[in-house]
Amino acid sequence: MMYTYDFGDNWEHLMTVEGRAPVTHDFICLSGEGHGVAEDVSSAQGWEALKAAYRAESPSKKQKEKMEWYEKRAVNGDREGLRGDRVKLFELEKVK
Repeated sequence: MMYTYDFGDNWEHLMTVEGRAPVTHDFICLSGEGHGVAEDVSSAQGWEALKAAYRAESPSKKQKEKMEWYEKRAVNGDREGLRGDRVKLFELEKVK
């Protein structure tokens, strides 16, 4: 199932339905992949640009600004950034 989110920024999420259950207003997330996306990063391209900044051997001024924004000002940013394997981090307990 594909789900488009965020008022025209066109985030697409692939969800796999594992089975059926009685209808409720809740969902259950069994697993996931990758670090949670920063709110207000603007688009999938913006998220990819932020991850590229962390992968850069010598980040440009613009990339450093993106990293600082994510670590210090993003609503759901991460003070530890996305260096190394942190970009792959998936925290099931934070899924609501």
